Amino acid sequence: MRILAIALGSQGDVQPYVALGKGLQAAGHRVRVMTHINFERLVTYHSLEFYPVKGNVQEIVESPEMRALLEKGNFLAINKRTSKLAQDAALDWMQAGLEAAQGMDLIVAGVGGLNVAVPLAEKLQIPLLPAFLFPFTPTRSFPGILFPQSLTKLGGTFNWLSHLLLRQIMWQGFRKADRLAREQVLNLPARSFWGPYKSAVMHRYPTVYGFSPSVIPKPADWHNTAIVGDWFLDAGDWTPPADLLEFLQNGAPPVYIGFGSMGSRKPEETAMFNPPTPTTIRSTP
Repeated sequence: MRILAIALGSQGDVQPYVALGKGLQAAGHRVRVMTHINFERLVTYHSLEFYPVKGNVQEIVESPEMRALLEKGNFLAINKRTSKLAQDAALDWMQAGLEAAQGMDLIVAGVGGLNVAVPLAEKLQIPLLPAFLFPFTPTRSFPGILFPQSLTKLGGTFNWLSHLLLRQIMWQGFRKADRLAREQVLNLPARSFWGPYKSAVMHRYPTVYGFSPSVIPKPADWHNTAIVGDWFLDAGDWTPPADLLEFLQNGAPPVYIGFGSMGSRKPEETAMFNPPTPTTIRSTP
């Protein structure tokens, strides 16, 4: 099969789909990854086809304005800012997607690429496989990722509604951009107020999740859904620098905690320099 993987976002949003693409390629498929221009080396290094789209999310995350928002931890403000940036790029993304999807037999997309993938699948009649990295399918078993898991005690109805709210927060910020891209690039009518989640193309094939069922067991009400394990890249021929090797070999094995794209204007206060053990723990925020 000829497969287009649409992966938009920071490196944590993109790298798992490169790993998934490598697995699909090893199974005999041809894989093209559509992602931001700054990830060209990541994609081509692993012998996958690369199709560029506008934007460098890492630069956005590291901008003073976004770092300040991330430090405050206000998801609504962060979503408002990223939605505005996405609106500015939406027409370019959809045009690039239209070109990248030509001749493809299947589109694979996560949450970051969903708003591009669904209209393309509808327009070109290409099957879509939703492939997510965190719980995005509503369930009564636990609340959405924006909500403390301690709120599970509020019951199944609350849990279910929290997932719907998460979806709507993410969708409403992109709705205007989606309408313009559908109308001007694809000649499709505007999506309903509630978003793409009931589109037939999203339910034709199973939704797959790229994390371990040992971390999050599959909820009983997740139908037509599969949790298939983590999508990790092998280190390949990378060799750690000498000072890192020396640190790893000196004393007990360290514990590393990574914060992904989280920014901090006070990294010294975030890092742990005086743990209650003889072993120094280094943390890079």
